[in-house]
Amino acid sequence: MTQGWVRVVAAGLFALTTSIGAFAQGSSTAAISGVVVDTDGAVIPGASIVVKNTRTGESFNTVSSGAGTFSIPALITGTYSVSVTLEGFKTALLNNVVVNSGVPASVRATLEIGGLTEQVTVQANSELVQTQSATVSTVLDTRQVASLPLSSRSAADFIVFLPGVTTPGSGRDSIVNGLPQSTINMTLDGVNIQDNTLKSTDGFFALVSPRIDAIEEISFTTAASGAENTGSGATQIRYTTKSGTNQLRGGVFHQYRSDALNTNTWFNKRDNLPKTDLLLNQPGFSLGGPVRFPRFDGRNKAFFFVNYEESRSPSALRRNRTVLHPDAQAGNFRYSAAGGVQTVNLFNLAAQNGQIATADPLIAKLFADIRGATAREGNIRDLTDPLFQEFSFQVPTQSMNRYPTVRVDYQVSERHRLTYSLNFQYIGGGPDTTNNRDNFFPGFPVQANQSSTRRATSGWLRSVISPTMVNEFRIGYGGGPVIFAQNESSRRCGAARWPTRAVIT
Repeated sequence: MTQGWVRVVAAGLFALTTSIGAFAQGSSTAAISGVVVDTDGAVIPGASIVVKNTRTGESFNTVSSGAGTFSIPALITGTYSVSVTLEGFKTALLNNVVVNSGVPASVRATLEIGGLTEQVTVQANSELVQTQSATVSTVLDTRQVASLPLSSRSAADFIVFLPGVTTPGSGRDSIVNGLPQSTINMTLDGVNIQDNTLKSTDGFFALVSPRIDAIEEISFTTAASGAENTGSGATQIRYTTKSGTNQLRGGVFHQYRSDALNTNTWFNKRDNLPKTDLLLNQPGFSLGGPVRFPRFDGRNKAFFFVNYEESRSPSALRRNRTVLHPDAQAGNFRYSAAGGVQTVNLFNLAAQNGQIATADPLIAKLFADIRGATAREGNIRDLTDPLFQEFSFQVPTQSMNRYPTVRVDYQVSERHRLTYSLNFQYIGGGPDTTNNRDNFFPGFPVQANQSSTRRATSGWLRSVISPTMVNEFRIGYGGGPVIFAQNESSRRCGAARWPTRAVIT
């Protein structure tokens, strides 16, 4: 076994051991294909083609076929240059060939008669009509993603603004082209990141939320998906994690939002409630570049990218509870009759019939606790139904979320490239108002939090077997436990977990 293959196997074993389980739902790579012709349009076989990533310096070689065609598949997203040379012709250089996730690029190189040292440079812009497949898709690149005006910093929140997406309520309610949510397939570096236990009713919900600074591009396909999209779904949403380049680049940010300049809402003023707290702290940083050690220089072959974000948000949620009117709690039942509103005392009726004429001690204690809670804070007002009142109050909440992302790329040799990415997220806070695990009334003893540790990890190896055969082996894992009713007071509750999924292709 050669030294090169030893490095390939060792790197592959590292990816396998750090990715528990396996999963593949789609490809995050694409191909550059093209044809080589002369000035008269005749095809030219045997031309040497070099495709080079302008940001990383990685290069890939091939030769045009007897029909003048060539293809270099399984390239990562980015901008490439294509150099075409052949003895007796000038060198043709095509710049700015853009490769998007799952969207192949097509070029046409025209060779002019002359010497190899002469060069013809062409700016190869993206095609208005994509001729390599019938896929209907929208692609947002890294510049567009970084410019998204999203306070959440979640790239998934931008999908609702794309053509064909209808959002009747929150983002999780969205549908695409009128189809059910079960037709949506969402992947991050080829790994499904949806909560598939709720996919039929919550297909837009991502278990792992891709962060804006950690995403290279978003590909949104709504028709004619290719065979590489093995996950079921007429709509394919693909997120691709950023990779490092030959230049060491990074950034630090802190997004801060305060309610200091906000006024109180009309409803809070009506109910004599204070202004809702709303404070957001989102610090983070990103760093990427070549991997360099004292005896190893990773320029043009080994790269890393790291992104870390936090979101700390103390806030408050308004709650409206329907309670019995104090007269009703005392046993007075009021109802509408021909003579107007009539009142009858249920305890008196019970005594007249020889039954117990007092409230059950447990129910009486509960009514007393509710009256005490409504008296301490909040506001209570009468409803049109004389039996009930509405009690409004605020529930203080706290959230603490962490979003680390890591990606490593290694061009083992000209024929083998290894990539590994990890998106790890911790979601925590409380009380859990989403599932109504907060105190039902102020001061009541039962409340609970929710927390989850989620991850989507993927490793893949691109190998050029022969000039006409390229293999891409991809393995990954997606999932994480979600613990409901964590630290619940007064009583115990079990933990519900989202299942993980594992498939090898």
